[in-house]
Amino acid sequence: MRSKNGGDGGTGVYMREGTTSTVTASDRTYSKFCDFYSAIPENFGSPKYSSFWTLLRVTAWILRFRQITIRRDGYSSNLTALELEAARSYWIQAVQVECFAAEFKTLRENMPLPDGSKLSRFKPFLDEGFIPLVGRQQFAKLSREQRRPLLLDGQHHFTKLQILQTHIRLHHLGVRVILSELREEFWLLRASDD
Repeated sequence: MRSKNGGDGGTGVYMREGTTSTVTASDRTYSKFCDFYSAIPENFGSPKYSSFWTLLRVTAWILRFRQITIRRDGYSSNLTALELEAARSYWIQAVQVECFAAEFKTLRENMPLPDGSKLSRFKPFLDEGFIPLVGRQQFAKLSREQRRPLLLDGQHHFTKLQILQTHIRLHHLGVRVILSELREEFWLLRASDD
């Protein structure tokens, strides 16, 4: 999971099938097999929610329930920031897997992207289960998220909720300011179409 500081945040990563993650909770480390799609029910989807925070909270509760059933640990009654960040990372990865399925599979198998791919010009690679982009900014003195922005499809419902939340957080500033803020962490394909 990518967090603002570039580490995994110690939250437990919900990664693609066949990968393992390290979950750190109350000074104990667990290494568990995490199947990306088994954490969230199949009929659960982002279009059901019109609020970014509602989607993250519901996802975080589901992921917490899954962790409780795996580890049998107790939790507080409130969600933590780390759990909300894990839910956000889950949806970022879900968007990438859903919108760029062929590219994700190709990158996971360490194969070059076909020339006709809409991502081939961005030189993407797989990093901790996410698809970041590499460009000239990789040599700049910026944070890791700014040097390697994560790729998102601007037409996906989660991405639209992320844009709307940023719009509200920035007090309804214009499209350029919002996209500039989002591009510190993401590269949005087709984001300014709507």
